[in-house]
Amino acid sequence: MRRGIGWRSSRSARRVGEELRHSTHPLVVARRHSAVRSLGATAVLGFLSSYQLGLLHHLPDPPLRSFDADRVDGSGPAFWIFSAADAPIGMCSFAVTAALPGQEAPTAAKEQPLLVLSWGAKLALDAAYAVLLAVEQPWATGGCAGTARA
Repeated sequence: MRRGIGWRSSRSARRVGEELRHSTHPLVVARRHSAVRSLGATAVLGFLSSYQLGLLHHLPDPPLRSFDADRVDGSGPAFWIFSAADAPIGMCSFAVTAALPGQEAPTAAKEQPLLVLSWGAKLALDAAYAVLLAVEQPWATGGCAGTARA
């Protein structure tokens, strides 16, 4: 076993890395799809974070009258978690969602069922929160669709 800068590895860890990068097993492909969706959501939230943290002064809107991203993403409800911008917090959440599928091999359900259950629970929480936001945002911002439907 080769050592790098003090990090140790195991055959199991190397096997998982190889399988995640090269396997065509349907479960591994599904995990990649889940990870790319989470990473895509993280990228969008990075853009919104830039606005909420003052790095951008305006968010572009689709060419529809009902959209006002500045109003939605700069409103009070966008800062409801610990009085902090919610987009960076969402980035952390989706980073966890992206990392969970990379935890074990396709046989993880048999070998470590708690990992698979935690991934499923995290996906269910993300879906429930997305539904909550889709319903709540237009109401909380006075009927403005903004990013709730974007």
